[in-house]
Amino acid sequence: MNDQPKKILTIDDERAVRSSLRAYLEDCGFAVAEASNSYEGIELLKVSPPDLVLCDLRMPEVDGLEVVKYVSQHLPELPIIIVSGTGVIGDAVEAVRLGAWDYVLKPIEDMALLEHIVLKALDRARLVAENRRYKEHLVEEVRRQTAEIRDQADELEKINAALRQENEEREKAERIIAESEQRYRELVDNLQEGIGSVDSNEVFLFCNPAMAKIFDMTPDELVGHSLLEFLPEPSQTMVRTQTQERSQGRTGTYEIEIGTTKGNTRFAVVHARPLFDARGKYLGASALIQDITEQKKLELHLRRAQKLETIGTLAGGIAHDFNNILTPILGYAELAIADWGNRDRRSDSVQQIITAALRARDLVRQILLFSRQSESSKEPTELHMVVDEAIKLLRSTLPAQIEIIEQLDRESGLAMADATQIHQMVMNLCTNAFHAMEEKGGELAVSLSRIEVDHEMVVSSPGLKPGPYLRLTVSDSGCGMSRALQEKVFEPFFTTKEAGRGTGLGLSLVHGIVADHSGHITLISELGKGTTFHVYLPQIEKSDRQVRVAEPHTLSGAERILLVDDEDQIASMADKILSRLGYSVTSFTNSQEAFERFEARPEDFDLLITDLNMPRISGITLVQKVHELRPDLPVIAISGFSDKISEANCSKFGISHYVMKPVVTKELVGVIRELMDNRLIEP
Repeated sequence: MNDQPKKILTIDDERAVRSSLRAYLEDCGFAVAEASNSYEGIELLKVSPPDLVLCDLRMPEVDGLEVVKYVSQHLPELPIIIVSGTGVIGDAVEAVRLGAWDYVLKPIEDMALLEHIVLKALDRARLVAENRRYKEHLVEEVRRQTAEIRDQADELEKINAALRQENEEREKAERIIAESEQRYRELVDNLQEGIGSVDSNEVFLFCNPAMAKIFDMTPDELVGHSLLEFLPEPSQTMVRTQTQERSQGRTGTYEIEIGTTKGNTRFAVVHARPLFDARGKYLGASALIQDITEQKKLELHLRRAQKLETIGTLAGGIAHDFNNILTPILGYAELAIADWGNRDRRSDSVQQIITAALRARDLVRQILLFSRQSESSKEPTELHMVVDEAIKLLRSTLPAQIEIIEQLDRESGLAMADATQIHQMVMNLCTNAFHAMEEKGGELAVSLSRIEVDHEMVVSSPGLKPGPYLRLTVSDSGCGMSRALQEKVFEPFFTTKEAGRGTGLGLSLVHGIVADHSGHITLISELGKGTTFHVYLPQIEKSDRQVRVAEPHTLSGAERILLVDDEDQIASMADKILSRLGYSVTSFTNSQEAFERFEARPEDFDLLITDLNMPRISGITLVQKVHELRPDLPVIAISGFSDKISEANCSKFGISHYVMKPVVTKELVGVIRELMDNRLIEP
């Protein structure tokens, strides 16, 4: 009986792995030899074959498959077990196909499992060796005993008993193989990534459940179908190119679009590895497919958000310059009417200038609303009342071939909202729906309900947060939109209408209103099947409403005003208007000079009116420097655009009121009077 310990050869390019294996196996009573690469391992096999080999797959220069091939060709009875950290199942399958007896994935969580696998392999090797020796012995025994068969009946019985034992051993070995195959099947079936193989024509030969799920099928349904059946033309071209590359022995990683059997569109990344027969003929490929559809949705949401943010930044810059241009137009037009009187026929022409300038101002404010850079007055609002009012107006204006279906939950609750903007949003959505049904008519459905947004909805609609919302839904049965159109529909000035029938601001304003209300909007549309918009606005509990300040009865005054604006036309115009109303105005177009004048005699002024965006000293800096000398001095800031200051936060910068340019005389002086009159009645 041989008491020598079994010798195990470990082949791995990582010293730490070899050391850990040696330590454990020697503790288990085995003798261990090491090789740091495939070349060294094969040389040791040639010199002194061990009882068992543990071999890594991924090693520099020559991988572990070469060791498996060498053992299969030269030492077929030597058990070789793959110990690999690679996550590519195709590599493990290939190793088993070439002759590996079993495989273990690194890192090895339970070394006792490795010992069990090693012992089973050694036992199996013993059986194989005994089987071979016994067969050799049997042949010799039969040859020797042919002449003595009559006298060796007892020996024949022994041989029969040995054969029965051999069958039992063979069945045991087959059970071991079946168990190994079962472990492999369970591993593949439970993977979250799609695993499969195709032939040279991209027809599926095998797939796991995760692979079939990507196509909305079961594995049995998918096998036999070609991958190309599910792909649009660009992805088909990509796959054909990759097939040609793999037939030349190259692996590939690429992205495809998949149309499933249920009409869903999915995006996936494919990692493919070529398969060849022993003669080098290309058979097909093994592949791992990862579904990246949700990742694509997040990327699309991010791109849209970045695009709209960029447009909003541009809108702010345009608004600043345009409002500075409109301010003197409005101001001097009002001065002209004041000079000529309302009865002068020239006043009518000037009034048209004012009307056009105000329309231009409203257009700029609409653009700023889209970019979330305009002010809105929000208060707790029962949305169903606003929506109901808008629908009543629509019923009187839309043609009879448009049927309006209204379903509003009167108990849906409150939202912090600007009622005017919500009304405008509903009108824009419904008008857009009307244009989609204008030629053939159809149904316009408007509903409002309360909905609790859960984590599952958050995943499918990036931008939402869990919690209670009021959901406004506007649906039409019109012509629908293509995917390309859906990606542009919220961009300002984008329109599919003919010239003269729209500015292209409707849906972009809707997007701006929703964003300004901390809400979210989704779009579902299909060509020929209509369009549905879902608007989600956060629900709130009841709270106090804002109290608005009444408009002053008089515009004239005698206060001393320091006026600063780097635009000469604006400074001159404001000086003239305020001076005519009785105010004492000292105006500057240079903020540095204005501060020097104030610094000389701070008590000379009752009010500071300043622009914000100025060279040398900005409006915010000027206010800070002025308040160092006169902390009690009230300040009105006027600007064409500011991304930092608004009426809501201006007090943090020491500013009493913030007014957006262009302003009409009544609005500006109204703010002055409200501010100064309130100071007079303060205790």
